[in-house]
Amino acid sequence: MLIVINEVENGIYKTKQKLAGMPKETNLAITRAANRAIQQAKTAGSKKVRETYNIQKSNLDPRIHVIKGYGTTALARFTVKGRALRDINFKNALKRKGIFVQVKKGEGGLIEGAFYQKVYSGLAIFHRFTDERYPIIMEHGPSVAQMFGNPDVIEEVTDVGSKAFEIRLHHEVERILER
Repeated sequence: MLIVINEVENGIYKTKQKLAGMPKETNLAITRAANRAIQQAKTAGSKKVRETYNIQKSNLDPRIHVIKGYGTTALARFTVKGRALRDINFKNALKRKGIFVQVKKGEGGLIEGAFYQKVYSGLAIFHRFTDERYPIIMEHGPSVAQMFGNPDVIEEVTDVGSKAFEIRLHHEVERILER
């Protein structure tokens, strides 16, 4: 998924006008502003995901990677990767008839007959689909990328990123002109 912020084009055009004749400084200001804005957008996205979903920061942030712009490349971005998270990473509670799992805040449900089982990397929630001993299936929720694909999260990331870029770009231009 790629989110492009179109509102920043106007700010870049104004920056090029203000710093006419200084192409190196223009690119430096745009790169610095983009790097700062992408960091703020990542933080805002992480907060919005944690407001919407019952997931801890420690399960979320290692799957978000910031790629900063450098040199003549003013493109800064963050990527979100990873497989579907196990249901154990979300809010869960053992009940008499199974395990209650709440992936999204305010929602959730009981997985009847579910049980906790130790696996090679900790605990997991399993479920039998038949009366037989096997097969058992590990329960999974959405991936971090799917959580970031939520329209509310995308809107928050876009708003914060564009505002931060505009503010930082103005600051960087003023800083360069003061020299």
